[in-house]
Amino acid sequence: MAQSERTDLADAAAFTDALKRDKLQVIELYSDWAGPTQALPNFWHQLAKEHDSVLPVDACTACFERCKEAPALASLQATSQPRFLLFKGGKQVAFVKGVDPPGLSAAISKQLAAQSGSAAARTTSDLE
Repeated sequence: MAQSERTDLADAAAFTDALKRDKLQVIELYSDWAGPTQALPNFWHQLAKEHDSVLPVDACTACFERCKEAPALASLQATSQPRFLLFKGGKQVAFVKGVDPPGLSAAISKQLAAQSGSAAARTTSDLE
């Protein structure tokens, strides 16, 4: 069975801690009254299937109202549409507005390719 579960980040501290992880972080930011989107379970399952049944990213959900004190969210406001924020190394590297599986897939693929490229570059330079 594919591992495609998402972790809920309960507050600003959990949000900030998630940004310290090594993997690419894909965080769905939603408004309290709307809740996390239920429209993407097949998306996460398919992404996991494409990567040997394991998500190649840490997929999380975060309620804006509970996490808004996190420094990474300082410039954002609540909205009716979910936002998908992609972080690597504690820095935001991409943003997808709304429920947009093709856009989210493209953003994730681009970041994973960049990760693979930089890892290959480090490996090559380590051999020289």
